[in-house]
Amino acid sequence: MASNDRRPSRGRPPSAQAEHRRVARAIRAQAAAGAWKAFENLPSVRALSKTHGASTGAVRLALEQLEGERIIARTARRRRHVLPRHAYAMDGGGIVLEVMGHPLGAPAAGSMHMELQRGILAGCGDAGAPLLIAHAHELYERQPDGFLDLPLKGILLFGRFTAKNLDAFERLTVPVCYVDTPSEGRRIHSVSVDNAAVTHDATRRLIEAGHRRIAFVQYVLYSLRDVDPDSKERKTGFLQACKDTGIPNAASRVFSYLSTLGPQPSLRALVNARPKITAAVCVDWSSANILAQEAAGAGVRIPQDLGIVCFQAPTQLNTFSGPAIDFFAIGRLAVPLLDHPPAPPVQKRVGTVWCERGSVLPLR
Repeated sequence: MASNDRRPSRGRPPSAQAEHRRVARAIRAQAAAGAWKAFENLPSVRALSKTHGASTGAVRLALEQLEGERIIARTARRRRHVLPRHAYAMDGGGIVLEVMGHPLGAPAAGSMHMELQRGILAGCGDAGAPLLIAHAHELYERQPDGFLDLPLKGILLFGRFTAKNLDAFERLTVPVCYVDTPSEGRRIHSVSVDNAAVTHDATRRLIEAGHRRIAFVQYVLYSLRDVDPDSKERKTGFLQACKDTGIPNAASRVFSYLSTLGPQPSLRALVNARPKITAAVCVDWSSANILAQEAAGAGVRIPQDLGIVCFQAPTQLNTFSGPAIDFFAIGRLAVPLLDHPPAPPVQKRVGTVWCERGSVLPLR
């Protein structure tokens, strides 16, 4: 419907400021009168320009003003819709959407999953923002379409996602943060472990204990047909530590743990390698545990014959030494990054604390 709020210009075109305020008043009144349902998309800028007899520039300014007043909101896919009444006072400025590339409560999650989730909840509490979780295995390769038209503060990604899906998240208008995964080279924020530096330190500890035939176990995601992003960075730290201390042929002692159930021939090859490997750096507890099982099957004793260190949660009950990750802190640090604009991306790195459990013996 056409607005009757336009005043005559008396021979001069109205100023841009007066024009956009007039359009803002008209749309504000329409929203209050229920012209649109909650979360209903507004007409296009061109359509509003025609309806209110105003320039497209003035309409855009009016819409920006109404966004600041929390009367309307821009969705993650660049649309604008009307917010429900009383949503304007939402302290957090919108909903935090957490997208999981696996079902909530998946068996593989373990204590790491729980600590990250506790941290995310604490971060949302700090921000005064409600948390909405979209979780399903297929979300690692597709967008959670029904959620992207909600009034979002930003999106947290938890899990591992295809490159094509990450490309789609990069194109959204709201901030996106990858939780516990590095996002170097991408236009999204991230909070992750300082992988290369921490692995360099773990490898150096083994070298100082007298080990020189050291292996590195990386994690290969079967669903993505690629090495896990954390593993790639940790491998860099391992190779650099070997290079710094003059240990040759380190790249030939990189073995892979597949994210599938069943035999792990690469880890079996590690256990049976000649000359004998005396220590291994594993990227996570699962790979360390499977390596220990392969070693037991071959009569190789831990730690007498083979030392093992691995990345782990501090609450994890295991027998392996290694860097302990504060997953709670990672989850909590991720939420404030949604207050940053999408560009430039912010990559936050966190350190670890060494946990000694006697899974490596010094060589004499």
